[in-house]
Amino acid sequence: MSSEETKKKAEAAEDEAERSPSELHEKVWAVISFGGPVATELTFDEAVAKIAEVEGKDLPGLCIVSNDAAERMKK
Repeated sequence: MSSEETKKKAEAAEDEAERSPSELHEKVWAVISFGGPVATELTFDEAVAKIAEVEGKDLPGLCIVSNDAAERMKK
């Protein structure tokens, strides 16, 4: 998926999130790679934007998980 497609999906997700309050707006999300956490304490939209930002920087296995899951990866 290209960065432009990722950004469009993030914008669509943001529009949807504005219409329905949920955990997506809380800073309970993290971006991880196979090497460990990349960023934590993000809203879901911020996590999507972070993935778009770091795409192509040789970070295999990028995904969005909860902060709790990212914390367990550090151990």
